[in-house]
Amino acid sequence: MSRISNLRTVSFKTLNMCMAVIAVCATVFLFYLAFRTSYYLNSLGETYGNYQGSEHPAEKMMMGSDYLTEQVSFYVITGEKTYVDNYFTEAKETKQREIALASLKPSMTHSNAYSRLQRSFERSMSLMDREYHAMRLMLEAFEEDLSAYPDELRKYALDASEMRLSADEKKERARQLVFSREYRAAKARIRSDAYASLQLLSAEREDTLKKSLEMQKRLIRFQYATAGLLMLVVFLFISAVSLLIIRPLSRNADRMRSQKELIESGAYEVKYFASTYNKIFRQNRENHRKLSYEAEHDALTGLYNRSSFEKLRETHEKRSIALLLIDVDKFKSINDTYGHSVGDRILKKVSHMLKYTFREEDFVFRIGGDEFAVIMVYARSELQPVIERKIRECNSELGRPSDGLPPVSLSVGVAFSDSENKTGDLYKNADSALYVVKEHGRNGIAFYGADKPSSLGA
Repeated sequence: MSRISNLRTVSFKTLNMCMAVIAVCATVFLFYLAFRTSYYLNSLGETYGNYQGSEHPAEKMMMGSDYLTEQVSFYVITGEKTYVDNYFTEAKETKQREIALASLKPSMTHSNAYSRLQRSFERSMSLMDREYHAMRLMLEAFEEDLSAYPDELRKYALDASEMRLSADEKKERARQLVFSREYRAAKARIRSDAYASLQLLSAEREDTLKKSLEMQKRLIRFQYATAGLLMLVVFLFISAVSLLIIRPLSRNADRMRSQKELIESGAYEVKYFASTYNKIFRQNRENHRKLSYEAEHDALTGLYNRSSFEKLRETHEKRSIALLLIDVDKFKSINDTYGHSVGDRILKKVSHMLKYTFREEDFVFRIGGDEFAVIMVYARSELQPVIERKIRECNSELGRPSDGLPPVSLSVGVAFSDSENKTGDLYKNADSALYVVKEHGRNGIAFYGADKPSSLGA
C-alpha cells in the first residue's frame, strides 16, 4: 500500500511540475507574441495597398454592364446579328463583371464595399432577362432562324399576346424594353451600387487601418500584463488542484474500497465523477434488486414463479398451511380458439383475482402455463368454508365476464397440513384433490380426502 501511495504522490508532483514548466513556456511565448505584434505593425502598409488596389473592380463592373447595354441597344435599333454575338461574347467569355467581383481580395468578401459591388452585379444579371426578352422579340420580328442563336434566346418564351403582335409592333415592344425609363432606372441603380462600392472601399480602408493600429497597441499592453499575471495564476491553479481535486479523490478512494457512495465535493469534474459513480452504484444496486425480483416472479403475471413456490413450500410445509393447486379449465382450447393474446389476458385476470381474493400474508404463484398455486399461511382445516366461498366467487365472476373476454372457470384442489388423513406430501395431496375435480367435470373445488368436489360452478 505504501508503494502505491508513493507512486500516486510522484504522479501528482509530476503533474504540478509539468504545469510549472508549461507556465514558464507560456510566459516566454507571450513575450514572443509581443515581439511579433510589434513586427506586425510594419505590415499595415500591405493592408493599405490591398485596399488601394481594390478600387478598380467597380469601374470594371460598370464597363461590363454598359457594354451589354450598348450591344443590345444597337441590335434593337439595327437588327444586325453581330451585336447579339458581341453581347454573348461578353456575357459568356469576357465576363468583365464576374472578373471585377472576383478580383476583390478574399479577406474583403465580408465588407460593405464587396456587398454593394455584389448587389451591382446581381442587378446587372437580373437586367439580362429584360435584354433577352428584347432580343427574342427582334428575332421573332425578323423571323430569324433560331438555330443560329444562343440557347438563352432560343429557349426564351414569349407570351401568347406578344406572339400575336405584328413585326413592327414586336420591334417597338423590344425598343420599349431597353430604352424605357424603367430600364434606365435599373441601370442607374447598378451604377449607384458600383460607385457606392468605390466610396465604401476608401472609407473601410481608413477605418481598418485606424482600428488595426489601435488593436495592436492594446495587444502589446495586454500581452505584457498577461505575462506578469500568468505565474500568479498558475500558482493559484496548483493550489486549487490540491484543494479541489487531490484531496476529494483521496478521500473518496477510501469510500470506494469500502463500497460506499462517494462524497460529492471539490471541483466540478470531481463532483461530476462522484455523482456519476453514485448513480452507477445505485443503479447496480437497483439492478441487483430487479434481478432478484425477476428470478422469483413470473414475467407475465407478476406472481411468484415455480422456483419461488418450491422454496416457500419447503419453508412453510411444517407449519399450519393450506395448499391450493389451481388450473384454468380448458385453457388450451381457449388459446386455440381466441389466440394467445386473449389467453395471456385471461391469465393476468386470474392472477389479479387470486392475488386480491386471498389475504396479504398468503402467497400466490403461477407454477406453469395455466397452473396456479396458493399457500395460505396459518391456515387450518376450519377455513375450508372460507376457501370454498372464495373459489365460488372467483368462478362466478370468471363465468360471467364483462370485459369482452370469453368465460372460463377454475378447478381447485386443496390440502391442509393439519388434515387427519394426510400422506406427508402436501403437494401430492392437493394434486389428488385437483384430480377429483377434473374427474367430476371441472369448474369446482375439492379438499383432500373427499370423493367428490364440495362445490361445482357458482
